[in-house]
Amino acid sequence: MTRWLAALLVVALPAPALAQEDEPKPEWVGVWEGTIGSYPIVACLDTRYGRGGQGSYYYLKHLVPIDLGSETPPAEWSEGGFARTGPGEPKPLWQLDAIEADTIRGTWTGGDKSLPIALGRVAEGGEDAWSPCASANFLQPRVVKPEFVRTGKTIDGLVYTELQFTAPKHFPEVAIGGFIFEPSQPGDAAILAWVEEKMPKGTTEDEYIQCMAGALAVHGVDGDYDMGVTPVFANPELLSLTRSQGDYCGGAHPNYWQEYATFDRQTGAKLDPADWFNERGIAADEYQLKTMQQPLRELIVARWPEYEGEPDECSGYALDQQWWSYQIRREGILFQPDFPHVMTACEEEILLPWEELEPFLSDAGKSLRERAQR
Repeated sequence: MTRWLAALLVVALPAPALAQEDEPKPEWVGVWEGTIGSYPIVACLDTRYGRGGQGSYYYLKHLVPIDLGSETPPAEWSEGGFARTGPGEPKPLWQLDAIEADTIRGTWTGGDKSLPIALGRVAEGGEDAWSPCASANFLQPRVVKPEFVRTGKTIDGLVYTELQFTAPKHFPEVAIGGFIFEPSQPGDAAILAWVEEKMPKGTTEDEYIQCMAGALAVHGVDGDYDMGVTPVFANPELLSLTRSQGDYCGGAHPNYWQEYATFDRQTGAKLDPADWFNERGIAADEYQLKTMQQPLRELIVARWPEYEGEPDECSGYALDQQWWSYQIRREGILFQPDFPHVMTACEEEILLPWEELEPFLSDAGKSLRERAQR
């Protein structure tokens, strides 16, 4: 399980759900494959927070998940409860009447049609995953070999190829972008490896697949995932990137965030902004956490859009915000506050020119300024 997905669990699932980890699960919990009528399917069935059942299934022909829910598992399951049918529309039902350790038999009923259900347990079908619906066995049939649309682009003399992931039809809410370029500096290979790590590889460990896993385990249907890595400044010494991401992976709310990064093209190292400033800019607190200091925040807020000498709600919040993102540009340093979710709409990108930053720069920061302007 990835670290971010583990964190999602703490937010998304009530305490009783987490407590179930050490409790034995019913024998019907797991990943199953078989047929509804003559149509091949893969299904996952799980308990839901100790109060009923939660699951999902998809037809191998379409690979689009349909959620399952049950007040009285494992006997009867209602299909399409999570925004899959409109008000008043009857929901197809699963009636399972022959459940054994490795087989399930029952009947699917939708409208005036009834079809037999015949399922067999998938070996090691997710019993060790935090949810069978998030297991590799349930996800794997939906994973595709990645293909990309390639477009040639240039920024600051850097010739690169933009990559746009061609998401398959069963992932309509997935968009992923990155880039590659021909290495010309000693550290370029390490930078390209950092970008490549964010791109799909065609495995269940791909980050967008793990995002879908979180939504499937909580709701039985996919979430959405939009991620892009873009170069924003380059010269022979430095390369600055922005990673933008918006997603819903089954947590309490959707997420949107940006990650700034500046790399040294001579070494391939990702630079640490704490090294760029003296103690007027960034300093360690009593817990040795390095955060932005008030004088630098005041300088940034003075350039806030429509700032007229008195902070408004957004710039006032920025004035007290110790956590920021930093990115080297030729003209100076770009700053963005790291606001909590409820304040995300207030975030602004503020570029401060090097001459205004002079009183806050360390010796390393001044050296970096010279390298940025070459």
